[in-house]
Amino acid sequence: MQSLNIIRNPAFHFDNLTDRWFRIAILGVMFLIIQLTLSPYDFQTTRIDGALSIRSVWQTFLEGESHPMDMRDNVILYIPFGFSLAIWILRRRQHTLYAAIYVIAASFLLSLTIELTQVFLPSRFPSPVDVLMNSLGAFTGFWLFLSSRFLISSVYALITGLSIYIILAFSTAVALQSFARLDDWNKEYHLIIGNELTGNRPWQGVVFDIQMADRIFSPSESQNVFREDYPERPIDQAVLAYTFTQDQTASPKDQPELIWQRTPLSPINDGKVVLDKDSWLISEVPPVSAIQHIRETSEFSLIATVASAEPMQSGPARIVSLSNGTSERNFTIGQQDDDLIIRLRTPISGVNGAAPEMTVPDVFAIPDQKRRLLITYNRPTITVYVDTIKNAYSFRLRPEPMFFQRFLGVDAASPVNNESMDIFRLLYHCLIFIPVGLWLVLWLRILRSYKGRKQDIKLFIAAITASVLALESFVVFIGGSMFDFGNVTIGVIITASAVWFFSRRLMPASSLSMTG
Repeated sequence: MQSLNIIRNPAFHFDNLTDRWFRIAILGVMFLIIQLTLSPYDFQTTRIDGALSIRSVWQTFLEGESHPMDMRDNVILYIPFGFSLAIWILRRRQHTLYAAIYVIAASFLLSLTIELTQVFLPSRFPSPVDVLMNSLGAFTGFWLFLSSRFLISSVYALITGLSIYIILAFSTAVALQSFARLDDWNKEYHLIIGNELTGNRPWQGVVFDIQMADRIFSPSESQNVFREDYPERPIDQAVLAYTFTQDQTASPKDQPELIWQRTPLSPINDGKVVLDKDSWLISEVPPVSAIQHIRETSEFSLIATVASAEPMQSGPARIVSLSNGTSERNFTIGQQDDDLIIRLRTPISGVNGAAPEMTVPDVFAIPDQKRRLLITYNRPTITVYVDTIKNAYSFRLRPEPMFFQRFLGVDAASPVNNESMDIFRLLYHCLIFIPVGLWLVLWLRILRSYKGRKQDIKLFIAAITASVLALESFVVFIGGSMFDFGNVTIGVIITASAVWFFSRRLMPASSLSMTG
């Protein structure tokens, strides 16, 4: 049987690494904990009653409560910290009992510092229970390391564990693709133009037409939308079409009528509707048929021709919304200051569609300027065209943030942008492909020991490419998303880096021996 004596053999990997690597690992885990627990760093004193003092901060902390789901997450969050700290302490030949005390004390102090800091973050909820759960998580990581000393003494046991992990990670990656679908749209939401159902998000401006199809426009169709002679009539196969002209015969037969709320400023059949804080439109009944079509396709194209009367509107002020109030919607086109805001409900962005929301800057900077908007959703990408096909803005609703969303507490107050989406994407790929790299090193070194193969580089290249392509193929075939060469590139780079690291630092050829 081939074995790897990971703990006791000083020639093997842990002792071959310098303290610098372990310090980097511990600092990296601490940085991740701080980022996940203190973001978005909008420190305020609104939660503290009375004057700011050590006593008032401590009292506010003691009064905090913890949700059962948060208790679970707080345990999980500190497991890597306890695991990495245990490695660093025990490799210095510390007694196991002392090491356990060090891990618990360090995690307690780190957690207490963070929880006291959260007193100044309105979006966070500090609690003494969280400190206890974090300490329990660190001790769990310490215990897992002690257990792993026995499990990974056999290379085959380690390969088996990694294989189970990789299968679960691949399965999770495929399952996450469904979080970009629109099949959770609520069929009971009304279409509202110029406000919210509650009447407290008014928009001031003019709407010339609103049209929506349950499909993606072809390039030629998208070009035609912005022609000067574009006919302001319902588009082919529209599921919703309000052109506000007398001739509505081509509109979908089952679309609901629009009803003025409060004081109408213009007739509905005047080629446009004028909206302000006292005048907006709402569908007589929910557009059930249109919502059902979009639920089935999980894609759409929406045309809106609008002109804002005021460049500084807030709320965001609702231009067009398919919603049930200020915090529940299928989609919303709105205005915040002079920016265009888009909220789209998916399992990623939540029922409010605001985590994340998409912002297109300076669309309404000039008052009364007529803007033609084409908004498409081809999961997981939202694309917005403003006045021309060349003026395009794109935003990808990636599924990876779902894995981290519980820790980040993402909401409308801390919207995620493309850059942070890319960070989530990179972190999630690291969780998948770093273990894949170690798994490949173990197997290929075994093959080399048994077979005497000397073409490791070719084997590594083939195995890395095959593993990354396998994941992306599963995602495309089962999850129904588009093939993403960016995912393939990131996967190959991470796996190759892991292979290089583990083969050179952790798995020297001399450490593998046949033991019977």
